[in-house]
Amino acid sequence: MANLFESVRPGDVITSDLMNLILAKLQDIDDRVTTLETVGPGADQSLIESFDPPAQQEVGKVLTIFGKFDFPLATNIVTVDGVPVSGFRPGSNNLQLIILVPAITIPAIGVKSVKIRVTNIKGQDERSYLVLKAVQSTVPNPDIQTIVNLEDTIGDLSTLQALKKAKITGTNFAANPLDNIIKFKVSIGSNTITYPRQGDPPLIIDTNPAQTNTTQIVVTVPDIQGIGINNPVPIVVEVGVGTAVPDSMATIVFHA
Repeated sequence: MANLFESVRPGDVITSDLMNLILAKLQDIDDRVTTLETVGPGADQSLIESFDPPAQQEVGKVLTIFGKFDFPLATNIVTVDGVPVSGFRPGSNNLQLIILVPAITIPAIGVKSVKIRVTNIKGQDERSYLVLKAVQSTVPNPDIQTIVNLEDTIGDLSTLQALKKAKITGTNFAANPLDNIIKFKVSIGSNTITYPRQGDPPLIIDTNPAQTNTTQIVVTVPDIQGIGINNPVPIVVEVGVGTAVPDSMATIVFHA
């Protein structure tokens, strides 16, 4: 399982995200203890391991649930605060379910603690999670982004290389290159790590209009740890603008 907490150094600002993550983990522990006290051990299977983002996400945004799930994926039933999830996004498999947080009623304070539940032939499991009210973006977003191709700069459509440039071809990308929200989700074993990670510098986007425009983006693949020439790993590349649900495409990445 991925390490959810990072060390806090003297002088660091303790963010609301960190506090909410701590509160969510405490609530999860309390839920588990309550289940053991009222139902007893072995009542349900432990299906859910963790989330990305780990503590909170906005309505309409992408949430990844890590755990042990059934295949085919349609046999997994996921609800958020009792509201069924309509389907799973590309990159989902028996170790991770990628969903959009459904529209649920959020109180005036803008946040709600909910139960995310997974049910399948292995059993049922649920965890506490914080859902935030959808936030409107100031970045223009007239259309939905689509990814058509992923390739390195020499035209290889099958793999990308860490620390080398990659070209994402598609539609409706941001006119300002830096308004594109790009993420690399890397699966290593049972863990998926999202790059850039917390504390990492922003991704390097080629801002030359001939390279990055509304139909293509040239970006440097981040320094992904734990891979090598003979150890390529699957990744999912996401591109979004503003509050739009990002489009995604799967490929392979290796490290020279």
